[in-house]
Amino acid sequence: MKSGLQQEAMSTLQATATAVKTSYDTLNNDDFYLDKNGDFMKGDYNITKHMENIDQYTDGLDTEVTLFFGDTRMVTSLVDSSGNRIIGTTASPEVTDTVLNNGEIFTSYRTTINDKNYYCYYLPLKNSDGSIIGMVFA
Repeated sequence: MKSGLQQEAMSTLQATATAVKTSYDTLNNDDFYLDKNGDFMKGDYNITKHMENIDQYTDGLDTEVTLFFGDTRMVTSLVDSSGNRIIGTTASPEVTDTVLNNGEIFTSYRTTINDKNYYCYYLPLKNSDGSIIGMVFA
């Protein structure tokens, strides 16, 4: 029974991460980058300035979502105990190696973020030339 519940949870995380990635991929035909102010951009769309949009993927669900630039958490639905978004933190070396360096999906049933336990699903976030510029986490 535990295995079945874990598989169901991981399928939900996969679907959520894929939906987030797809929506940002189709936002416009431009690439992701950091602007001179350090804001996470996709073309002329400032993802950082519209961080609340990420919450649409998690409303009513027991799921959180993050967009990483490189290994750094730039946009997230995760908040700390004071209600501040957890941005600027980095992914573990294991996640970074698997997703950013090898272009593979990383999953785990034991991940701790801000002292809370999570199942996690990370997939590569790519620019139009196929280069991996970050990750999507659910």
